[in-house]
Amino acid sequence: MKTKLFLIGLALLPSCLFSQNFELTQSTDSKISFTHTLEPFREAKVTINNSEYQNFGSVSKVVLAHLGEPALPYYAKAVLLPNTGAANMTVEHDGYYEIHDISVAPSKGNLTRNIDPKDVPYRFGDVYNQDAFYPGELAVMNQPFVLRKTRGAGISLFPYQYNPVTKTLRVYQNLRVTVTVDDSQIGINEISPKGLPLEQDAFAPIYAKTFLNPPPLVTNYNVLPENGELLIIVPGDYAESIAPLVDWKIKKGIKTTVIQVNPNPTITATEIKTIVQDFYLTNPDLANVLLVGDSDKLASYTYGYMGGEERWSDSYYGQLEGGENDLYPEVFVGRFSGDLSQIQTMIARTLEYEIAPGEGDWMTRAIGLGSNEGGGFGNDGESDFQHLRNIRYQLLDYDFNHVYEFYQGFQGEEDAFGEPTDVMINQAMNTGAGLFNYTGHGWTEGVSTGNYTNWSVSSLDNPGKYPFVISVACNNGTFVGATCLSEAFLGAGNSDQPKGAIAMAASSILMAWSEPMQTQDEMTNILTKVYSNNEKETLGGLFYNAQISMLTEYNSSYTAKEVMQTWIFFGDTSVAYRYRESQNITAVHPAAADENMTSLTIECETDGVLFVVSQDGIILGTAVSEGGIATIEGLVLSSDADLSVVGTKQNYIPYQGTVSLSGLSNQDFEGNNIHVYPNPAQDYLHIEWAGQNMTSIELIDVSGKVVLTVQPTHQNSHTINTSAVADGFYLLKLANETSQDIRKIVIK
Repeated sequence: MKTKLFLIGLALLPSCLFSQNFELTQSTDSKISFTHTLEPFREAKVTINNSEYQNFGSVSKVVLAHLGEPALPYYAKAVLLPNTGAANMTVEHDGYYEIHDISVAPSKGNLTRNIDPKDVPYRFGDVYNQDAFYPGELAVMNQPFVLRKTRGAGISLFPYQYNPVTKTLRVYQNLRVTVTVDDSQIGINEISPKGLPLEQDAFAPIYAKTFLNPPPLVTNYNVLPENGELLIIVPGDYAESIAPLVDWKIKKGIKTTVIQVNPNPTITATEIKTIVQDFYLTNPDLANVLLVGDSDKLASYTYGYMGGEERWSDSYYGQLEGGENDLYPEVFVGRFSGDLSQIQTMIARTLEYEIAPGEGDWMTRAIGLGSNEGGGFGNDGESDFQHLRNIRYQLLDYDFNHVYEFYQGFQGEEDAFGEPTDVMINQAMNTGAGLFNYTGHGWTEGVSTGNYTNWSVSSLDNPGKYPFVISVACNNGTFVGATCLSEAFLGAGNSDQPKGAIAMAASSILMAWSEPMQTQDEMTNILTKVYSNNEKETLGGLFYNAQISMLTEYNSSYTAKEVMQTWIFFGDTSVAYRYRESQNITAVHPAAADENMTSLTIECETDGVLFVVSQDGIILGTAVSEGGIATIEGLVLSSDADLSVVGTKQNYIPYQGTVSLSGLSNQDFEGNNIHVYPNPAQDYLHIEWAGQNMTSIELIDVSGKVVLTVQPTHQNSHTINTSAVADGFYLLKLANETSQDIRKIVIK
């Protein structure tokens, strides 16, 4: 290590914002190296007890938040680790310079949004009496975590070290971090991924963005409309109502499984977690879970009481790898919370949003509603309205036509004089808005700025124009034992004419101040395509991807973890978000075909459309249009029912068509002297036949994926062990040298 010492006076420091840069220098199976560089900072003063202190919180994105200890900047990044092996870290640097006679302001701690930071006095803890540099370590590597099919570790860097007794600030230059992995030693949270390869996984863009050294195959992945599988958990008395949603999800290409439960009176959190965990183990491409019902039907998990309130969580059900302290999600979890009538309204709204959205460019407008508090304390040092205004600038620079400004007090620009009202907010939503960001104070039934409440929602008149609402406020998601603002938004209207929001994300507890602002910022970055390798089109993809960024940026601090635990997603996470005026998809394909068809060619003038052929609720094949053509190969028909052809692309109105079959004979599908039993099968499936010997037997799931292939060893029979096969509907394809036979079977 080379050490250099520089003495610099504060007056000579350039007036530029703190900035930092990570650069990957090496990435192999056994070593990951990167460098971190800083630019000089500008002065930012705050007066405490008639003395001036350096206020890093007003000019730095993230600062240490230990009450009464110096609020110094720190920087965090996650690195991808090999699936196995023990990881260790070393850090070097190119020396440091010192700033003398400087006082650094202490942190006010982790404040919740029921408190105005300016009302909290500064306190000086014991650290200010210690003649030592704080925090002492230049870098810390957290325990490895699991993110679905990858393993990583968060690393925090502390290039600023402060001695409060000598009033000396050391600024370390060019930190160089090396992580080595020893595969001969057992590591923490080792994994053995299953399912689709990383580049085809629904989380591919998340892998590409989360890690400084992403997997090579997903660094430049092709963005495809791939959502992964969907699991719906529903009480039996609600099951009939969700049938149209299930039918549509399958037709658009999402393999969807419904598990009915019988609340007596409530399905417990343990039971729900077991259902999801078991399903994920046998269906590793699961990406979305939808809970249908209020907490009296399907319980929300509780992390127990803290500060006098219970920490309710639904994201808990999607944390399936890495142990109880690993909060990185493997699955996106959403909830339709309400009674049967409200559930039907949510389903009708979701289908309308995806299939037949309201006409016009309403989705190119957004709303920013927030307080004027938090300056010098919020994420990036911003107050709430400054935070929302910067988001507004970014949206307008992209494809948004208008962003309403509704701020506490009068903040200039397009913020009207005086205080915003719920009437003004409803007028904006009735005109149409696709995105609604709130940042400020709140309670279970409403938000403080604009005094917007459940009653205000009931006065909405916005059919066909449904925003995605992101609330950075206290308790807007406290739905256990109450009707929160989120439930009001999703239950608004009726199934014949829904109103309200397509989805809402809100906290079940008193929300932290800074961390959720980072989630809103990152959602904006993803939406406006700041990152070329991180595009997400679903509501869940946008929200949870941003949550992962927040968790990484704050390096899994206690408060960041609490935000991850208690921010509830109300709605269907697999819905494709709309932010541009909807366009039509024009497609041409044969209207009829014979029973021997094995492929379908579709002409389409729009590239990037995902076309799906399904039959009897089973996905037979998919293809993406390119150069005006999409050809779906390897079709295996299961009956003589018409084929459904659906084409989808974000911000487009889906194409829907059919292909009629000339009729499949009973001899082809029920004859040939073949006997398959038992059906449904549990541990074994027996197959007997007469005549020619079978050359191959294939088991095909509803997405068209071959899950098992065997070559019979006996002349007239074969037995398949199905004990390790996931429950569900399958096609059994039997072939000899001259013909084939296909049967529907159920494994349970």
